[in-house]
Amino acid sequence: MNRQPAIAFYGRREAERAYLPLTIDVLRVSGGAVTEIVTSHSDQFPRLGLPTRLPTAAE
Repeated sequence: MNRQPAIAFYGRREAERAYLPLTIDVLRVSGGAVTEIVTSHSDQFPRLGLPTRLPTAAE
């Protein structure tokens, strides 16, 4: 890993009762400010060890 901060985004799919992968944003920080954002698509979640679905809370 390159040790840069990253954020994984999931979108709620009501029909599947789960949150499914959307994108991963990797942030480049220089001088205390975000200077670049590199976006990867959902196909990278498994390679990075991220879950491919997150269950919604039981109702």
